[in-house]
Amino acid sequence: MTAFYGLLTFESGLMYLFRNCSFCHAYDAAAIDLVDEAAAKLKMEITSKPTALDEINRSVLKLEMERLSLQNDTDKASKERLNRLEAELALLKQRQAELTEQWEHEKSVMTRIQSIKEEVYDSLFC
Repeated sequence: MTAFYGLLTFESGLMYLFRNCSFCHAYDAAAIDLVDEAAAKLKMEITSKPTALDEINRSVLKLEMERLSLQNDTDKASKERLNRLEAELALLKQRQAELTEQWEHEKSVMTRIQSIKEEVYDSLFC
């Protein structure tokens, strides 16, 4: 669990402190619970889709639905709106692709760092 959340050094330092500090023993379980909760929240934030990307995904979906409804209309205003919508949609999709690529890259880096930490932890403590 320690290496899973990626807080190997911090949590190990806390454990050392609690083992070697007599007044800390009463707070040992509560402190570990707080660290565990914070680590779980951090893990969730790292693996979850960023808010900006999620908002763009929702906007793209909304515009695509609007485009579908406008494609059947034949009046001039609808065709003009469809042209503007398609231009806006193209820009959003480009931004969506950029953010998705960045997010995937960051996730892969974090996964690799986590893997290295687990290897180091295993080699030191197992």
